[in-house]
Amino acid sequence: IPQRHRPAFITTFRGIDKVLYGYIRGQSLVAVIIGSLAAILLTIFGVPYAILIGVIVAFLDLIPFIGLLVSIIVVEAFIILTMPITFSSISIGFLVIAGLHTFENYYLGPKIVGKGVGIPPVLIIISIFIFGYFLGFLGMIIAVPLIGSILRFLRAYRPAPIEQPFLRSVTGTHVIVYAPTINS
Repeated sequence: IPQRHRPAFITTFRGIDKVLYGYIRGQSLVAVIIGSLAAILLTIFGVPYAILIGVIVAFLDLIPFIGLLVSIIVVEAFIILTMPITFSSISIGFLVIAGLHTFENYYLGPKIVGKGVGIPPVLIIISIFIFGYFLGFLGMIIAVPLIGSILRFLRAYRPAPIEQPFLRSVTGTHVIVYAPTINS
């Protein structure tokens, strides 16, 4: 890397490192919250070993999308082995885990992970769907860190905003316009 470009390069890749760290930290926090909520809800519904199940759900939550299926299987196995088999006991396990994962995917994950990565929550959901459609499971895993890195790169290298004094609103405030700079 040429000496004159080295500071910008280092700054950009430090930013990308922060994005990846924010993603891992956010996913870990979401997993702990989901595991804790699973333990609390299963305890309320009288499921034995609810704390152990909550810990297992937290670890499985770190595996995108497959963790949901394995969590449901583990919870149902614990319920079938330790409780009387009724429709309500089996449906409670399924509904708790499915409800928690829905809450995670549409609210908690985008809020926490999006804040850590610097991506708006809507963009997280859209990127996971698009990457998942085109690249399958691998796309779902790489969507958020890749979009966060691309946004960090674009923020570092897009042209600076310039003020256009001739564009004034009714209140008299300036409008910021993004325009390419011409280097001579």
